[in-house]
Amino acid sequence: MNDIKALSKVYLINMLSNKFVFIFNLLFPTVFFLYNHLHSLSNSKGYFSQNTLAVLSCFWAYIIIVTIINNVIVSVIAWRESGFYKQLFFIVGSKWKILTAHFLVQLIVINLELLVFNIIVMIVYQYWHTGYLLAGLLVTLLVALPVAFICSLLFMLKVKIESINIFTSIILFVSFYM
Repeated sequence: MNDIKALSKVYLINMLSNKFVFIFNLLFPTVFFLYNHLHSLSNSKGYFSQNTLAVLSCFWAYIIIVTIINNVIVSVIAWRESGFYKQLFFIVGSKWKILTAHFLVQLIVINLELLVFNIIVMIVYQYWHTGYLLAGLLVTLLVALPVAFICSLLFMLKVKIESINIFTSIILFVSFYM
């Protein structure tokens, strides 16, 4: 358990070193959502229309997909290519602990991003409903298993960093198709 906690700190520090990813993952969709729904803000404060809720779920999906691509897929391949995971494996001695720590950090980051997005939208709309916060957490938990699967797959497959564009295009196509 201490190994997982220590590895999680290492992953979190590595992830926080690239702050541009967080700006891209969170600030861009938040500003875009608010810009697109500026007319509904001036019309009625404190009211979410059904259309706004449908669009909100699309922004959740965008935040989750972009976070998975930027923080999970790219980092897993880059760290594997640089030998970072091999060093961790020699230190820890278990791939499962490495995967579990990486999975927990990604789950926490995705939950925090969705929570911040939901709180900003609720502040601007002046519409407070804890059901939307819980729905964001539930959506993240439903996505958690595919994230763990993708991370495990990238350790087994020998995907090179140069072919990441093809891999992310496939993920985006399948995600938008569903």
